[in-house]
Amino acid sequence: MAASLLKEISQDEHERARAMSRKKYEMDMYSDYHSAIEDGKMIGQKLGIEQGLEQGLEQGLEQGLEQGLEQGLEQGLEQGLEQGLKKGQKQASMQIARNLLAKGSTLEFVNEITGLSLEEIMALKN
Repeated sequence: MAASLLKEISQDEHERARAMSRKKYEMDMYSDYHSAIEDGKMIGQKLGIEQGLEQGLEQGLEQGLEQGLEQGLEQGLEQGLEQGLKKGQKQASMQIARNLLAKGSTLEFVNEITGLSLEEIMALKN
């Protein structure tokens, strides 16, 4: 009977050791699984941040260029129109001055009507 009890205890110890070994294996696998998930999350976040920064920078540059071009064109058109109008007004004033001078008007009268300086009017007269 003692031999059979010893054999039973020995088998129980062997089963307990196997069960403990299985439990440790399962816990190690569970730990590895969760570590892999956490590593994946960190890598995903890092890649997401990098891609987000890259996309944001690209979109920001694109929008900045678009806005810059748009503003540049608007300003260029405004300045061009303004300069063209000034030039046209100047040419019209000079033509009016020529006509007035041809009709015998005085320099002072031409100056008063056109707003041209006396030097500009005298240059037209010659």
